Amino acid sequence: MTDFESEDNGNYARPEWWDEEYSKCSKNDKYEWFTGAYDENFINLICNLIPSKDSKIVHFGCGISRIQEAIYDRGFTDITNNDISEHCINLMRESDTRGMRWDIVDILQPFPYSDQQFDVALDKGTLDALIIEKADKWEIDEEVYETSAKYFREVSRVLKPGGIFIQISFGQPHFRKRLFERDEFNWTVNVEVLDPTRSFHFYVYECRKNN
Repeated sequence: MTDFESEDNGNYARPEWWDEEYSKCSKNDKYEWFTGAYDENFINLICNLIPSKDSKIVHFGCGISRIQEAIYDRGFTDITNNDISEHCINLMRESDTRGMRWDIVDILQPFPYSDQQFDVALDKGTLDALIIEKADKWEIDEEVYETSAKYFREVSRVLKPGGIFIQISFGQPHFRKRLFERDEFNWTVNVEVLDPTRSFHFYVYECRKNN
């Protein structure tokens, strides 16, 4: 099992690095980026954002997290998970006992999904990994704008009108909301802090598609 830590933040945006790391894992391994965040209150918060038990959910950059299992066990069983790493997806397919769907997807390429296919899209640190090398506390690099826009356009395309994009992130609102609130997406954005008593905050962004 690897600790998924790299001294070079640029590695988190490199598919070959992820494949190498996942090749060190077994089907029973699990890893959660936001350690300590996955308590009952957190799972309740996510599930309360999902419109109904019939909602179609897509989870981008699933990794070897088990959050989708917790959501599934609450009765939300129509879940499609994906990751850029073939090693990761093979591990998750092998360990899955619930019958979820597993796809290999590069979120910076057109998704293999239909227009308006999903009610909910979930991202737990996936965009963070892609932009961490370029992220700055006060300024947004043009490459960050373009990377996020490419991803968000596809998210918006596969979401139904009124659908919700849920992003769990360490990106602070003054930075991240500027990426979400571009006119082309027409999203209404709300944000909640996960456990505000912690010294290092994580955020849940709820982006609702208005058209």
